[in-house]
Amino acid sequence: MQVQNPHSIKYNGTVQSLKYIWRTEGLQGLFKGNGTNCARIVPNSAVKFFSYEEASKYATVLPFLLLLMFCLFLLLVLFRA
Repeated sequence: MQVQNPHSIKYNGTVQSLKYIWRTEGLQGLFKGNGTNCARIVPNSAVKFFSYEEASKYATVLPFLLLLMFCLFLLLVLFRA
């Protein structure tokens, strides 16, 4: 609707454009381009899911490791020979 020619307007709104697509192309026209969008979204979602799962594994261990490293650092500083 935003890129249509202002001299020959096809659509006045969303409902009219959906009706026009339904009349001219049918149900298949409403889903045109959906496969390409899924091909873009699926790898993105897979990377996000994998990253979240891996990060959540270390989220429980990381605070303990940081505390341990801090204690070791204090021991080295306090008992420096």
